[in-house]
Amino acid sequence: MIVATYGVVVALYIGVSTWLLYMTDGKVHWPVFGVMVFYALLYTPIVSYVTARLEGIAGEVLTIPFVREATLIFSGYQGVAVWFLPMPLYNYGQMTVFYRQCELTGTRFSSIWKSEILLTPIIIVGSLLFAHLIWSLGPIPGPQYLFAQEWWEVTAAQQSMVFSSTLGGFTEFEEAFNSTYIFAGLAIGGILFGGFTWLGAPTFFVYGLVRGLNQTLPFVIIRSSSAL
Repeated sequence: MIVATYGVVVALYIGVSTWLLYMTDGKVHWPVFGVMVFYALLYTPIVSYVTARLEGIAGEVLTIPFVREATLIFSGYQGVAVWFLPMPLYNYGQMTVFYRQCELTGTRFSSIWKSEILLTPIIIVGSLLFAHLIWSLGPIPGPQYLFAQEWWEVTAAQQSMVFSSTLGGFTEFEEAFNSTYIFAGLAIGGILFGGFTWLGAPTFFVYGLVRGLNQTLPFVIIRSSSAL
C-alpha cells in the first residue's frame, strides 16, 4: 500500500507538470519528463533513505544543494516555465524519523492521520485569513515590513539569476555548474574523508565543516557583531 500510494502521488506530480508545460508551448518536453522520473524513482527514495539513516546515527539531515537547478539546466529546456512546476523532489527522511518517534512513544499512526485530516482545512482557512489581514495592513514591500523592504530586491535578483539560466546564452549561474569545480570538490572531499579515516579522526568533522559554510552570509555576521 505504501509503494502504491507513492506511485500514485508521483504519477500525479509528473502528469500535472507535463500537462502544464505542454500548455505553455504545445510541446512535450521529454528531457524534463525524464528529470521528473529521475527524481521520483531514484533521487527522492535514495536521499530519503540516507537521511533517515544519518538522522538516526548522527542526528544530521542530508541536504544536497542545487540538485533541482542543475538537472533543469542540464535538461536543455529553454524558458522559465519549468521553474514553477510542481516536482516530485522531496526528502522524506525526516518524516521517517517522526514516525519512528511515534512508534517509540506508542502513538498510533491512525491518530496522526486523523489529526492531519482535521488540521489541514483549519490551516488552509487560517492561512488565507491571516495573509489577507497582513496584506491589508500596508503595501508589501513598505515601511511597515522592514525586512521585506530591505530584502525583496536581493531575493528577486537571486531568483532572476537562477530563472534566466534556462533562457539560453551566457549566465553566471549556469557558468557556475563547471565540471572542473564539481570534480575538484568531490576529490577534495574524498581526500579529506580518507585522510581523517587513516588518522583515526572523526570524519563527521568534514561533514560539519562543509555544512557550516552555508549557515549564514558573511555580512550578516559582521552586522550582528557590530550590533553587539
